[in-house]
Amino acid sequence: GEGQNSYPFCDTKLPIEKRVEDVISRLCLEEKPLLMEARYSPLGNISRLGIPQYDWGGNCVHGVQSRCGRGTKGDTRCPTPFPNPNFLGATFNESVWHSMGRVIGVELRSLWRQEVGEDHESNLPPIGLDCWSPQHQRRPRPALGPELGDAGRGSALTGPLRRRRDAGPAAW
Repeated sequence: GEGQNSYPFCDTKLPIEKRVEDVISRLCLEEKPLLMEARYSPLGNISRLGIPQYDWGGNCVHGVQSRCGRGTKGDTRCPTPFPNPNFLGATFNESVWHSMGRVIGVELRSLWRQEVGEDHESNLPPIGLDCWSPQHQRRPRPALGPELGDAGRGSALTGPLRRRRDAGPAAW
């Protein structure tokens, strides 16, 4: 069959809308749902189109949640665990949030290149290069307190934490 790079959806010179239209038109009805949910992504490998398996949506709320990888000297290296966003927010320290983001970015790329999977027994593929992180959503009943994925009581804190933390991986 055609080589992967010969498909229009692989042509980075085309507008994204054209590329999306092309790939969707080539997918069978049975393949489309498998690509829409993160946990079905192992089943979403579309070899005939050169679309590999991909675990989009790994957990990075307080560090990369994956199995351990290997360091440059062949030693076992596990991702750095950070406090949950409630405690990070309590530091009011934007440089800590940014540093955490940089560490997550470096570790996520390393683990992805090593094809390390998430930290549970399953048939999930290696962790992807995108992951869940502290959220902006507000809990519908504030009396219950903040969610674990929320940095604090309001967007005045959650917004800066998210921006600084997300700038870390992007800067790498």
